[in-house]
Amino acid sequence: MNKRLLLGFSLLLFCTVSEGLVCRVCKYKLGKVCLDTDEPCKAADGQFCETTKVYAGELFLFKRYGCGKYAELCNKTERRENAFNMSYERTCCDTDLCNA
Repeated sequence: MNKRLLLGFSLLLFCTVSEGLVCRVCKYKLGKVCLDTDEPCKAADGQFCETTKVYAGELFLFKRYGCGKYAELCNKTERRENAFNMSYERTCCDTDLCNA
């Protein structure tokens, strides 16, 4: 009986771990409303859940949620010098559905 219980628990633990990190997805969130949402995504190995705040100059435009593709962009601000002076402030997390 104990061996079966241990085997069942081990199987459950393996299935949970092998599924990978699940992240919320929203392409454009204004206030509390997501204008373009999708099913949660599964982050690949080495990826994180990502939240990006998008600004034009000092003006906050919207947030974006999803699976981050590049770990080196986590917790950094990317600035693009163009007519709108866009900046992308990214934060990352590593637990299921943590990016919201």
